[in-house]
Amino acid sequence: MIDKIRPRALASFLAAAAGLALVFSSSAALGGAWSQPDKGAYLKLSYGLSAAKDQYKDRGEVFPLLSEDIPGSFGAMGLYFYGEFGLMPRLTVFGSGAFQRLELDSTFQTARTTGVGDLTLGMRYQFVDMPAVVALSFATKMPTGYSPDLEGMTPTLGNGVYEHDVRLLVGKSFYPLPIYTSGELGFRFRGERTTALGTVVDYSDEIPYSLEVGYGPTDWIWLRGVVNGVYGLGSPQALDIFSLSPTTQRYTKVGPSVIASFGERYQVSVDYLYTVAGVNTVKSHDLILGLAITFGQ
Repeated sequence: MIDKIRPRALASFLAAAAGLALVFSSSAALGGAWSQPDKGAYLKLSYGLSAAKDQYKDRGEVFPLLSEDIPGSFGAMGLYFYGEFGLMPRLTVFGSGAFQRLELDSTFQTARTTGVGDLTLGMRYQFVDMPAVVALSFATKMPTGYSPDLEGMTPTLGNGVYEHDVRLLVGKSFYPLPIYTSGELGFRFRGERTTALGTVVDYSDEIPYSLEVGYGPTDWIWLRGVVNGVYGLGSPQALDIFSLSPTTQRYTKVGPSVIASFGERYQVSVDYLYTVAGVNTVKSHDLILGLAITFGQ
């Protein structure tokens, strides 16, 4: 039915993209500006793959991941969970987590890390309905995935610091046309940690952003175009190949997405992202397959 793009129902379709930023960034505000209905819930399980052989260096130039003389590749795969619950009208709480396997491969050795990634908890409040939906979100990422003092050339599942995220989200449904647009802009406060050698590592604050446009050609299919990224506010430094977790990074990812709904409660999604520009980050191809279910909507 065409009324599935009304604002309330649209929230579940937007939330189907939740894993898209979660898989390969620390984005927390993932459900769009629309709140879940009171006591309504949304759960999504995603399987993600990422691969890269090149990196964007500290001036944005493309360079082999390790060096011109040592070929190398980076790969990630994992299961990613995202959930939302309508705690009360307009107020939605959300959380995300992951179980990941990261691999850094070179001609000299292959290093792998497997385990539970970082955990994010947050809330989103929708305070404007018309002419567009406007919401504010707050989230905290806990460094449950960080593994200190790993052997050299071993990627970590997190950066080892708490991060606090605030975002302004705006969404617009063009009902009765099967079109919507959504965007967000935020600020991420990042902490610092002390290494085993006593050195303090201070992670620069960041500005996360995203923009998406969706179109529903049928009653049960949504096509989306997405741009998302992070702008690190610190002075760029060379990518640390020992952890692939720089203190300052910038990147922009773009890609398409397809979301298919089955019945009133289920959605299947396929997302692809490509890192088109960046500083101190890998030049990756990302693929995310997701299965979602809604309750009380």
